[in-house]
Parts: sequence; structure tokens; C-alpha cells
Amino acid sequence: MESNNSLVAEALNKAVKENNFVEIENKCKDIQENMNKVPELFPRGSLAGNSRAKPEIWAKWSEFTKHPANVTKAAQELAAAAKAGDVASIDVKFKALGEACKACHNDFRAPKPMVSEEFH
Repeated sequence: MESNNSLVAEALNKAVKENNFVEIENKCKDIQENMNKVPELFPRGSLAGNSRAKPEIWAKWSEFTKHPANVTKAAQELAAAAKAGDVASIDVKFKALGEACKACHNDFRAPKPMVSEEFH
């Protein structure tokens, strides 16, 4: 999911910079669809592999599951601003969407591991 979300975020960022209102709406729709899947992507004990999920997800499940709704609401508001062609509002709503995403990531996602710069 992380790579998919990264691609959507990059495309959304580009669309916002270019004032591409249709693409902003499309990417917001993608975000909303992704948020609908979040709880099912984190079944209890799914810390295997390269997961950056923190154990706090399951310890604070009711808190964790509120975040997708917050992101969805922010995406809906950004899409509405794009539909209206309101550039000033788009900037504000885009930042709000980023903050909604960041709130969950700060609490429930571990940082990327450091890449060693050692040469053998």
C-alpha cells in the first residue's frame, strides 16, 4: 500500500502545482478508496516482512481506525475545492490533507530504516 500511496501523493502534488483540477479530483477519489481498505490491511499481528507498522496500531485500534475517516474527509474537501476551481482553497485543503496523513504516520508508522553507507 505504501508504494501505491506514494504514487498517488506524487501525482496529487503535481496536479496541485499545475492547477489540474480534474486530476486533483481523481487522485482524491483514489485516496478515499485507499482509506476504505486501511483497517483490513492491518490484521492483528501483521508485522511481518518490511512492514513499518508499529505495534501501537493494535494497542490503540479505535484511535488508529479514526485516521482513515479524517483523511477521507480532507480528501473530499480538497476534491470539492478542485471542482469549484478555487485555487486558494485548494492550497489550504491540500495542506490539511497532508496533515491528516502525517497524523497517522507519526503515531502508527515507524521511520524508514537507515541505509548503511559502508562500502565493502
